[in-house]
Amino acid sequence: MCGQLAGVPVVAMEGRFHLYEGYPLKQITLPVRVFKELGVELLIISNACGGLNPYFEAGDVMVIEDHINLLGDNPLIGINDDRLGPRFPDMCEPYDQQWVNRTIEIGRELGMGLHKGVFVAVAGPNLETRAEYRFLRMIGGDVVGMSTVPETIVAVHCGLKTIGLSVVTDMCLPDALKPANVEEIIETANEAAPKLISIVRGIVTNV
Repeated sequence: MCGQLAGVPVVAMEGRFHLYEGYPLKQITLPVRVFKELGVELLIISNACGGLNPYFEAGDVMVIEDHINLLGDNPLIGINDDRLGPRFPDMCEPYDQQWVNRTIEIGRELGMGLHKGVFVAVAGPNLETRAEYRFLRMIGGDVVGMSTVPETIVAVHCGLKTIGLSVVTDMCLPDALKPANVEEIIETANEAAPKLISIVRGIVTNV
């Protein structure tokens, strides 16, 4: 969808494709390439995720400051088209740190205490075991999900600034793990939607 938000021209996607659905990463990330060609300068990515950090709660929003790719794949594998980006893109700052800090400030202005942390991407579609959750936390993950990282890699490759927002829909604490309730996860995501909309509107207003 194309239109305006807070007077700023925007292009928006409803949903995304995932690796676990059988789509190759180059196809999954094609919309990012299209955004770049349309003149987009700032990419805002959102996702639903499981919380690994015990200081988080279901319904919280985390601003992604870094990520760990455990998908076992990368959308840049293969012949590189130098017209689209460099062969070896640098990933020292995949999420624009000025925007990370500004988004935290926007949340504070809106009366929200946003977290910032590390997003771990896994292939899915199954959820993780207790041992896997312990491992993900030990290597520095604050939340875990099955998306976002491929799009961010391609955004870096083609020169887009990126902001990542994760909605914690359930807690994945290995010593207090319960079977996942999909209905509760969807309900939590829906309840957090207005919060996410306010944050995105605040970001766009500050572009």
